[in-house]
Amino acid sequence: VTATAGPVVYGATKSSAKRPNVVYTQWVHNGQASSSQKITIERKIEHKKTATWHVESGFSYSGSVKAKANLWKLVNFETEHKISLDLKGGYREEVSDTETFSVNEVVTVPPMKSVKIDWVTTDAVQEVPWTSTVTITGQVAINFRNASRYDVTFYDLVFLYEGNPLQCPAAATCLYTAKGTFTGVEAHESQLRITEHDYQNEEARSLALAAQTYTILLRRTPHTPAAKTLQHFKHSTSEENIYSYLGIHFFNIVASVLRVTGLWS
Repeated sequence: VTATAGPVVYGATKSSAKRPNVVYTQWVHNGQASSSQKITIERKIEHKKTATWHVESGFSYSGSVKAKANLWKLVNFETEHKISLDLKGGYREEVSDTETFSVNEVVTVPPMKSVKIDWVTTDAVQEVPWTSTVTITGQVAINFRNASRYDVTFYDLVFLYEGNPLQCPAAATCLYTAKGTFTGVEAHESQLRITEHDYQNEEARSLALAAQTYTILLRRTPHTPAAKTLQHFKHSTSEENIYSYLGIHFFNIVASVLRVTGLWS
């Protein structure tokens, strides 16, 4: 018996969201009565974008069944990753890129103002369902034993159909659809969020109330080329839909055949 997985096919996006993260904060206090103060914000950060496949309805048997997956139009990675996704239920695979972003901006602090400067990066997070069709071909051999001899009988895979979520278009061919969710996370925008307060002396700064907030949108061009990493995570729980057709269900198949042949009542 052989099992071959078709490529991963993506469906329509089922959810998308924007996730802001404050990666750096700086306070500037200008206690001068008539002069503005300029401050240069110059920083670098490493940002991680990820692509994750989670197998929810998986397929397993004595061998390993893997499906090819691509990232086209899902996450903007600079290089093409060749993904071979194990279809075992509960399996999770992640590919990540690390890139460095920089900011070099001049912020003006008006007279008698305290300014809070937040560097905010916002990630775009999307979840997309995927499927992969597993084709199972071959026959099941069962060894019957009586007092005088052994008999080996071959049965078509259609015996696997009963009680299992399989489609069997031919006697020796069955199909199973593995399913899961793809999650992509990448940078959407980067900005400085400037919040002005009335100037507070050192003792009262913790009580300052915001007077005005504005933002400076930053270019999202990476400062340095991305560093590519490939990580594999494997996790399974009792709640996952794990089907081991040639293992867990094999006893039921044999029992059905023995009942049909009258060798077991």
